[in-house]
Amino acid sequence: MNSDETRPSWGSLWGQGVLKRVWFLHPKHAITVNLSPSMAFNVIGTAAKPSTQRLHLRNVFAQGRRYLIQSIGKDSFQLVTTSKVLWNYRGRTNPVSIMNGTFTPVGEQSTRVELHSRIKVTYLLDFLLLPMFITSLIISMPWGMPVIAALIVALFTLSWLSHRYNAVLEAQEMLFFVEKALEEYLPRPKELLVEGSDLVLKGQTRFASAWDKFYEDVLKEDKQP
Repeated sequence: MNSDETRPSWGSLWGQGVLKRVWFLHPKHAITVNLSPSMAFNVIGTAAKPSTQRLHLRNVFAQGRRYLIQSIGKDSFQLVTTSKVLWNYRGRTNPVSIMNGTFTPVGEQSTRVELHSRIKVTYLLDFLLLPMFITSLIISMPWGMPVIAALIVALFTLSWLSHRYNAVLEAQEMLFFVEKALEEYLPRPKELLVEGSDLVLKGQTRFASAWDKFYEDVLKEDKQP
């Protein structure tokens, strides 16, 4: 077999790098839980509703954050999140990233939840608006071309970085929410700890009996004339 057929081309590698840097917000993340796909979806959907009965999830709702989950197929869902606007009591931010989740059955009673997030297209294009407007003003200034070019590059770079990191932060919030919601249903280790604790207790028992025997021997020697 020709090695070139299995080796990825530079074009595909470059395309994957662009998607990773521009489109996707974090590497694909997977969680295995002891639930069926439908039950896992219901658990996440229930956790998305704030309640005093689920105070262990209060951290995921900090700063008025809310989550909206939507089924997009038999074994997949989409999740978005918004938070409060500080200067508007009833206002909320618009979602800037989308999390896609896929349920894959593992065995009879477990499910693998695969998560990956991407930036919204509208938000991806939004980073161009302000720099383009300011560029139209700068370009007419009586400055040298190197200065104008440097300012334009700086504008687009700063706008892109702020948009990118804002979307990444939102994606991480959703990832934290899903992990926290499914935390109770993570597989537990087998009874290694119980067996280990028995071994420790047996060792402690042998040491205690040996110490008692040594102490009795010392007392007998002291009593001898």
